[in-house]
Amino acid sequence: MAFADYYIFGIKLTDISRDEWRNYLYDRLYHGKYARIIILTEKKLFQALYNKELKETINQADIVLCASSLIAFFSQYLYGKFTRPSLAVTYVLDALSVASECFATVSFYGASKKTLFMTVKKVSKSFHGAKIVNSYPKNIPLEERGRVFVALRKSAAKLALFNLGNSKNSELWINKNYEIFRQGVTIGTDDSFEVIAGKKSVPSIEMQDKGRLGLYFLLRNPLNIAKIFRCTVLLGYCLVAKARKKID
Repeated sequence: MAFADYYIFGIKLTDISRDEWRNYLYDRLYHGKYARIIILTEKKLFQALYNKELKETINQADIVLCASSLIAFFSQYLYGKFTRPSLAVTYVLDALSVASECFATVSFYGASKKTLFMTVKKVSKSFHGAKIVNSYPKNIPLEERGRVFVALRKSAAKLALFNLGNSKNSELWINKNYEIFRQGVTIGTDDSFEVIAGKKSVPSIEMQDKGRLGLYFLLRNPLNIAKIFRCTVLLGYCLVAKARKKID
């Protein structure tokens, strides 16, 4: 099952719909195939422009999903491709839903102990077919990490979910440690555990359906200087890319 990819400022994005995404997951989980999934946010796109290792990590992923209204705008503006962005937690819930249908094993890693406990509790209640084989918080004592990584590898979970934050460090860590969980589908989930646990709010369904994720977060935190800076730089890249396309 292959999908078309295109590149925004040299960084990969997969042309895939929600239905195609779920069908792809079903094929991978049902047959126990490996897949490296990356959820691309505006922050990761910005970081990849200045980090060669992250750029290569994203471009080598099997599927790169759009989780940013700004990236969706770039897709439409530069390539005429309509891409509906979805929250990271939406993609994660899709994955758990398919895992439940396939009675697949699931492994959780990341977030705090309390957040992880609530996440696993709610997932167990909502997705009865998903078989949770292990769950470990992010801050594990150094002397215990070896044992935890061995347990993760031995569990051979069909779906491995890692909640290590929305940054380059999360994706690079997963990439460097892929031997631990290369038996199935691996996804860096950003802040999905916090959302599932009820510790972080998300836009209304209406705003999500209309693809207005950026507007929601802007209204909630209009003075996020770092985000404003990133978006300004990315818009500059977009204008330059558009000008070069016209010249070509």
